[in-house]
Parts: sequence; structure tokens; C-alpha cells
Amino acid sequence: MIGIYKIKNKVTGKSYIGSSKQIEKRWEQHLQTLKKGIHHSILLQRAWNKYEESSFQFEVLEECEEDVLLEREQRYLNMKPEYNVGLQASGGDNFSKHPNKREILKRRIQTQKNKLSKLTSKERKRIYGKNKELNSNWKGGKTFCKCGVRINSGAKSCIKCIDRTGSKNPFFNKKHSEKTKQILKEYAAMRTKKPSNTKKVIIEGIEYVSANEVAKVFNISRSLVNYRCKSKKYNWEFKNNKKK
Repeated sequence: MIGIYKIKNKVTGKSYIGSSKQIEKRWEQHLQTLKKGIHHSILLQRAWNKYEESSFQFEVLEECEEDVLLEREQRYLNMKPEYNVGLQASGGDNFSKHPNKREILKRRIQTQKNKLSKLTSKERKRIYGKNKELNSNWKGGKTFCKCGVRINSGAKSCIKCIDRTGSKNPFFNKKHSEKTKQILKEYAAMRTKKPSNTKKVIIEGIEYVSANEVAKVFNISRSLVNYRCKSKKYNWEFKNNKKK
């Protein structure tokens, strides 16, 4: 099963979200590492140790095609699940926000120093001085999307440039339910409705719908519009509000 899954703490409501091309197999991997106390998310591991296995449940959030897997995962990660250390759908950054970041960085630096100290200059050149195809880490140089955004070597494009036309669109051959249509209609009506506290602005006899419109027309900030409407230096004012 390909899709997005969640590991939820039934006691606190907090969760961990991930994606996989084989969800069932990925769950088994999570269970194994959690039981051994070596899970990559220290936040989830601590919660597991505190509340025990019976307090957690695994569930599938969404099934999808493989080519939109990361895109769909990112939408859920944008909700900031509490047990995810990394919030990028590109394999995950489990270091930047790790609670023990400094200690981990210190160990990594020391490990690298110890490794390099044991090599001669010739050995360093032989290992790290290989060019392009001779280097085992060479990926053909395909590290940028056509739009200029940096991407993983295995990706064809960034999330924004993914082809979503025709059958490649995750909503292809699907339709909204009547309930969803009604919700979307209400939301659209709400967005077009002007706030009740909107004040019209009059500038030298010309009336503008709101201060936001004035800010766009004159290319100034909203706060500057407020200042000029309250200042006696300018012939600006909010409609029905007299300057003191």
C-alpha cells in the first residue's frame, strides 16, 4: 500500500506522520526500532517509553500514487505533527530541530576528525579527490530543478513543478461530493465578503473602498495610510471620522 500514515498517541492526541511505498512494512520497522529504543525520532521514542505501546495506534491517512507521494506528505507535515523532528517531505531532516543537536554535532565532528587523522595525504586524495564518474557520490550533476530550486538527485523536479495534468493529477476522474461543494461555495462567499469593520478612505475628494486599497494604489504600507488619515498634514481621512 502506497500512501501517508500516522502514529497517534491516544492519550495526548499527538502524532507522527510519514509516507511509504509499503506502509505495512514501514510500520513493522517503526515498531522494531521503538521497541529497541532506537527510533530516529527521539520525540516519538520518549513518548513511547512513557506511555507504552498500548497507548499508540497506527492508521492510514491517505492512499495515493507514488509520483505524488512526497507532495501529499508535505501537506500533512505542514500541520506540524508533534513527534516529527523534520518537517520536509524529502526523507526528513532529523537533525536541525533535534533536542540533542549540539551533542550529536559534536560527536559527528570528532568522528570525522578521528577518521581523517588516520589517513595520509595520498590516501585522502585517493578517497576524496576523485572527479565526477570516478566518485561514488557523483549523481550526474542533476541537483537542480528547471526552475532553479535545488532538489534530490533522484527527483525529476521540485514539488511546485511536478506535472499534474491529466491522469497525473491526484484528482483525475474524481468528483466532489455535494457536501464538499456546499462547503467550498460557502468558503468562496466568505472570502468575497468585506469585513464589517472596513473603513472607506477619502483623499482629496476621491473615495477609496478601504485602507488596503489605498496602500496598493499608492504603493505604501497600511500603517502609513493610517498615519496620514490621522495627521493634519495630509488631506486624507477615514469616511465619517473627523480629524481632531
